[in-house]
Amino acid sequence: MIQSIQLLGAYDLIKTHRSSVRQINIEEMLTYCLGPFPQALANVDGSLAKTNKAKLMHVLQEEFHPSTTVKDIPNGSVWIWDAMALVQQLKPQPTFGQYADHVLRTLVHSAKETNSTELHFVCDTYTNLSVKNAERSRRAEQGYQRIKIYGDEQKTPKQWKKFLACGENKNNLLEYFFQRWAISAENIIGNNTIITTHGSKCHAMQVNERGLVITEIKDLESTHEEADTQIVLHAAYAAKSCSDLVIRSPDTNVFVLTLAFCKQIDSHLYFHTGKERDTHITDISRLHTHLGEAKCDALVGLHAFSGCDTVSALHNVGKAKAYKKFSSKTEYTSVFQDLGTHFTPSAELCEALEAFTCDLYEQTDSQDVNIARANLFKSGKCSERDLPPNKDSLYKHIHRASYQAAVHRRSLECRPDFPPPVNHGWKMVGGVYEVDWMTLPPAPEAILELVHCSCKKTHCVKGRCTCKLHDLPCTNLCQCSSCETRSSGRD
Repeated sequence: MIQSIQLLGAYDLIKTHRSSVRQINIEEMLTYCLGPFPQALANVDGSLAKTNKAKLMHVLQEEFHPSTTVKDIPNGSVWIWDAMALVQQLKPQPTFGQYADHVLRTLVHSAKETNSTELHFVCDTYTNLSVKNAERSRRAEQGYQRIKIYGDEQKTPKQWKKFLACGENKNNLLEYFFQRWAISAENIIGNNTIITTHGSKCHAMQVNERGLVITEIKDLESTHEEADTQIVLHAAYAAKSCSDLVIRSPDTNVFVLTLAFCKQIDSHLYFHTGKERDTHITDISRLHTHLGEAKCDALVGLHAFSGCDTVSALHNVGKAKAYKKFSSKTEYTSVFQDLGTHFTPSAELCEALEAFTCDLYEQTDSQDVNIARANLFKSGKCSERDLPPNKDSLYKHIHRASYQAAVHRRSLECRPDFPPPVNHGWKMVGGVYEVDWMTLPPAPEAILELVHCSCKKTHCVKGRCTCKLHDLPCTNLCQCSSCETRSSGRD
């Protein structure tokens, strides 16, 4: 008996005796994702499957510990801060003016500890149309407040996290920082140069005998959406005039990109993460030497493929497992180096990543993920989350990973030319980008015919109606009585 296979969002849709099972072609059935979303890549509500991104950073830090761990930052280092990470870390002050000055004093204090005189405050840009829509919606699912900042004495909202859950609020806050610092920085920054981004602009602030001087830096004007990539751009710029650079961020994306671009940044690089006394400083330049240039370059592709903010992870396949498998064969280095060299992956690259996926699930006898699914199913693993994704949804996943890796690989370009994400694993729905999970229907037609709803009172509301969830019309099998999509059968 096949027991409790979760198909099409309902348990026991197929729950039958051996005599009936013989009528089902298991291999063919498993070429479909068997649900409204591929459960190897998505949660039941259609959100991205997540993994602990930081695990990759920890694995890399521990691999050559203690040789790549340092206790002290060299004097005179230039600091590059992940702006929003600092904002999320600091507690709000009573007013916006006090909070802006508190952020600036925190930056200056970090510089004093290492006798540094140059700091970069690098910000994200939050746009309405972005492949990060899904991730930002997840972070804002508890609700948010849209608040306009109109003055220094304005009280900061009590529900600070909800305020920061809104992209428009964060854009306004970061722009406000620049406007406020243009007034207050003269009495705070001392002999430091503060380089801050806001929107696509970048300005340097420093004090001389005439007072505060604000200079626009054209070389750092950027259309990058993410601070992750802008930080690399700032590092390359700062390296022209300093010997040591410190990247201050908790983000694994930034850690991976710093490693990948280390060779192209002409300074000794350090990565500083953690809070207060629980901090960790990694000598990126030394770690890059240990890993090798090719492997560091390949990490950009591996990180995107194994799960980041815009690309789902594989359920039950964490970063540590993906990295271990990646390190087990030298040919995987070139495979992941290729991922992101173009926005659209080649057929050969898709096949190589399909073989890697089979290897992740210990199916080394096959390089076809559909066959691997069938083999695992026959071995007793009946849950979709225990199986690799079917080929259709896997190739969509590869296209998304390729697109994101291609964005990351263009970190040193101020104004990179990105194609629209549509047809790269996303689709446009209602004016926003949504994940395009699959091309095939969720299941064979014979199984789709069995799908029915029980909407006696809710009148087939999307989200509750099983048929609407799968974009199917209701039929005579359904318990609804007055549905507009009702038909006598399905074409």
